[in-house]
Amino acid sequence: MPDESAADMFVRTLGATRAVAQILVAEGFTTLEEVAYVPEDEFMEVKQLKPALIAALRQRAKTYLLNQALGSEGKL
Repeated sequence: MPDESAADMFVRTLGATRAVAQILVAEGFTTLEEVAYVPEDEFMEVKQLKPALIAALRQRAKTYLLNQALGSEGKL
């Protein structure tokens, strides 16, 4: 089930609770790139999440993606 694997990924990579991960999936977020780079005003439309939590999730996603990119670059 792809939605469940997206929720699992958000829990694992972002440290999100299961409830927050399920809200993200229900709102159409399925990748870390979406969490990190969807326009902030669109993300703020998710009324179940507080702005501080949204900012933290976005920062965690960006940090994770950057670390993955740097790790991949080191393997080249």
